Amino acid sequence: MGEDLPRSWLLGFIRGKLPPRKQRTLVMHLMRGCERCEREIAPFTEVMFRPGRAAEPTASGSEYNGPMDRAMTFVLERSRERSREREDADEKIQRLLLADWRICLESPGSKDFWDWGLCEALLDKGWSFRHEDSREMMRMASLGREAADRLDSDHYGIDRVSDMRARAWGEYANACRVNGDLIQAEWSLGRAIDLRPQGAGSQVLRARLSEITASILSDQRRFPSAFCALDLAYLLYLGADHVQDAARVLILRGIYTGRSGDPDLGIQILARALDSEKLKDKAPKLTFVALHNILLFRVEQGEFQQANIQLFEMRGLYARYAGAIDSLKVRWIEARIASGLGEDEKGERAFLQVREGLNRRGQFYHSGIVGLELSAIRLRQGQLGEVKRLVQEVLTTFRARYVAREAVAALLMLRDAVEAGQVTGELILSVASVLELHHQEDPQEDLAFKL
Repeated sequence: MGEDLPRSWLLGFIRGKLPPRKQRTLVMHLMRGCERCEREIAPFTEVMFRPGRAAEPTASGSEYNGPMDRAMTFVLERSRERSREREDADEKIQRLLLADWRICLESPGSKDFWDWGLCEALLDKGWSFRHEDSREMMRMASLGREAADRLDSDHYGIDRVSDMRARAWGEYANACRVNGDLIQAEWSLGRAIDLRPQGAGSQVLRARLSEITASILSDQRRFPSAFCALDLAYLLYLGADHVQDAARVLILRGIYTGRSGDPDLGIQILARALDSEKLKDKAPKLTFVALHNILLFRVEQGEFQQANIQLFEMRGLYARYAGAIDSLKVRWIEARIASGLGEDEKGERAFLQVREGLNRRGQFYHSGIVGLELSAIRLRQGQLGEVKRLVQEVLTTFRARYVAREAVAALLMLRDAVEAGQVTGELILSVASVLELHHQEDPQEDLAFKL
């Protein structure tokens, strides 16, 4: 990793002429423990603070008491400390998972238990679960928030701790959103925003919180406000030279634009992200997410033949990048394409598999939408009795779960049309689309992959 930082940065750092952004990058790099940079910086410090004596052998470092020596000693000691903390983090996480975290609070040495390395590891693990297990994502984010709140400000510094707490509360808010608790997500995000001004003024942290704000607003279908938050995040990331993060935000802009009712413009924005940032080599996962959502919008526009070709071409990407939740979403798209192409047997089989998977995960709202899409196939097959059964089943489920009135009203209209013998496949799919617009139970279970 040391090869990525120019030697000139080290000299600029010693002379106090390195710009603040590069200075932070270099310090973080040194804190991770780079032997090459440690070797490179030694002769510079020798020349700067002991001119004319660089070649003299020294018995120990104790006689070198210049300010840079003390600064570098601190950096290296902190690097070793953080390295030890990260090494201990996995063991601590296992202790947390095997017992109530309150036991760890009451155990001897509990103050040392909640350290920086544990906090970072918990937040990283939570993020890694977003495509696999949303509940585990929530558990890790909750523990990460707890760890951040218990960091020792005297040891780590109040500004750094405030930044970490703001980050942890923001990631917890995002986990709440992914798990469908938008009220708790909004409250937790407010807590993160309150903490941020107490920190070091990180623009990257401000950008991340703006990005999470946009995601929550989008799930609340407050798209104009979501777009404003995304635009701010995009500018902040670019200003901090976080090009990949800026590209991710541009992809989110395309996804949310499509979800707001303009899939054609959504495709254009996603194509711009793919072209302008040249993501293929730099960020293949982002490229995959953009391509997936272009596929999704093509399906929504009824371009089933083109979507089917793109789906076939992306098989390798799905095998590489799709998690357990994502694989279910892909199967749902396959079912829609098959149904749109009139391949009823293939579509029916896929819809049944998706519905079973959603029910197993407790995603009953979207299982109901799949049930309606399945009923459109049954209608084409002349199975009107099965259509009635499926519509009534979905209506009963939605009423029992206190789903939004607009969704229930659409289902009642559909039931009446079925009873009157006036139902059409177009009407069934229109009602399914209305239900997607008003999904209240689990907003993370739309077909767009979460970033």
